[in-house]
Amino acid sequence: MEEERKGSAAPRTLDAQQAAAANILTGPLMVIACAGSGKTTVLLERAHNLILQGADPSRIMAVTFSRNGAAELSNRYRAQYDAAPIRFSTIHSLCYRILAERYGKGKLVFFTNEELRAFLQGVRNKYRDFYAEMLESGDSDIQKELQNRMSHTALQDYYQEPIDHDDTVWKIWQDYRRLKAERREIDFDDLVFMAHRMLTREPETLRLWQNRYDYLMIDEFQDTSRLQADIFFLLAKPHRNICVVGDDDQSIYGFRDADPEIFRRFMKEYPDAKRVTIATNYRSLPGIVERASSLIAHNRQRYRKDFRVARKGRADIRIVSERTNASQSADTVGELKADFAAGRRPGDIAILYRNRRSAMGSALSLYEAGIPFTLSEDLPDLSKGQVYRNLSCYRRLSLGANGKMINGDDIREIINRPNRYISPQAIPRGMQYRGQLYKACLDWAAKPFQKKTVHDNLDELFADLDEMQGMSPKEFINYLNYGLSYYEFLEEHARYLHLPASYFQQEFDVMRKMALSYENIEAWLSGVRGWNARLHDYCEACRKTAAAGGDGAVTLSTFHAAKGLQWKKVYIISADYVDESERTPAEREEERRLFYVAMTRAEDALSIVHTGPPVRYIQESGAAR
Repeated sequence: MEEERKGSAAPRTLDAQQAAAANILTGPLMVIACAGSGKTTVLLERAHNLILQGADPSRIMAVTFSRNGAAELSNRYRAQYDAAPIRFSTIHSLCYRILAERYGKGKLVFFTNEELRAFLQGVRNKYRDFYAEMLESGDSDIQKELQNRMSHTALQDYYQEPIDHDDTVWKIWQDYRRLKAERREIDFDDLVFMAHRMLTREPETLRLWQNRYDYLMIDEFQDTSRLQADIFFLLAKPHRNICVVGDDDQSIYGFRDADPEIFRRFMKEYPDAKRVTIATNYRSLPGIVERASSLIAHNRQRYRKDFRVARKGRADIRIVSERTNASQSADTVGELKADFAAGRRPGDIAILYRNRRSAMGSALSLYEAGIPFTLSEDLPDLSKGQVYRNLSCYRRLSLGANGKMINGDDIREIINRPNRYISPQAIPRGMQYRGQLYKACLDWAAKPFQKKTVHDNLDELFADLDEMQGMSPKEFINYLNYGLSYYEFLEEHARYLHLPASYFQQEFDVMRKMALSYENIEAWLSGVRGWNARLHDYCEACRKTAAAGGDGAVTLSTFHAAKGLQWKKVYIISADYVDESERTPAEREEERRLFYVAMTRAEDALSIVHTGPPVRYIQESGAAR
């Protein structure tokens, strides 16, 4: 990513709102900085103004959300100002310093990623039904999802909030906590808990750190959790020179206990705090800002803002309705080629998506077209997804069809994919023969009409398995699609889980496209298993080429990972309707903030693509007009 793609395009000459924020140097200050408003410029200018007014640089601390953010702040400060550097830190590095100074660095031993993976493998074995439910629900990264859930449970425990001790996540977290205690190791959540506990229980330590800094500046305040905010408030108590900068409309980390209400909590902690809103967008053309502001206005839990636009010109905004995932990927490649022909560089373009699964088809199409691109994070492993597991089971079962041999675990996996109205629990694991299966399932069926349905469905299953023997990859996957209506099942299953209709179909479409390149099924499945490694190597090669100069590479990124970045043109793909009936009002508002963040990454052009009924945010933004 080129340097100009990072942060705001705001000029060094400050506007009235920016100047007001940069020149309030003492007392509590809250700065609401809208997307593209030059937040980083204001924060750095304020730090420099403090030094110009005589503040000791070593007694100023700026804290931000991530290591990359802290590094960017430090680099920009050094490049812009001929002054002694101040300390730019993350909350975790701050907590580490508090603990290391008290206990010594050698006493802080971290639970490693390898240990965590081994622990989660144990979870898979110990809590098999729970793990299966997570797979069933479509979690594409179970490790990350479990970490998020355990972090939330740890926070509930720390605050002594009510917890269901029969909940499986609680039990897993207890196992995790015991393992860390046995090994005398900690994780990043522990850093914050331990530092907060130390500051609240050891007055001398608290005074030591309160006396170390005269000025605190907190960047990306909307990403701050309750506990992290408590640490900042404790450190700022003597002097009250605390400035928080952020945007409640860009609070998108609810799963980490971040909440836009943190701004109201700040005002409650400091009723006399000054508040400045920086509302001029220097990044995007008016059409993009107007539609993004129309969207976010539907949220109720937010500070009202009067958005302004510094740039002039007409934004290129397109809403594209595609019939299938395949046509979405193909047409996106076609539009990208048109962008390149018109003079737009690959490095000026991003393809954004709500979840990593949505990028599978586009990544394959870009790879096949030879278009350079990079990924903000690796895509889900195809060989660990539900579709691959199902297809592998069908394949193995078809090989033993004529010999009447079966694998009970494989049958359990596919018995209701599509639905055959037979409980997997009726099928003993390790079963080897068809006759055993018929008997177990018929014994399970309670009523005569159920027994007939079960018998007929098993007959049909084995007829299908017989038919699938000896097929080529293309024939095999088409038989699943048309003969078993498996593709329709994937849509129904996604809707049942309140996911976009194409959520699981993305995997199927990629595997179906890959099937055209292979003549036998084993080679095809082997190719699927190696796909993520080939994709990773390709993106690394593109990244190195882009770093060496040239036109860069298209960025494929989740909404979350794109926050804080910007591109000339942004594609939002798979913007499909999601059933939100199971979500709380707070969760619905966070989803709207996510879409707002994605829209406001675009400078000049925005294409929103959907394959089913469009997500409600398109209508709310007025983008379709």
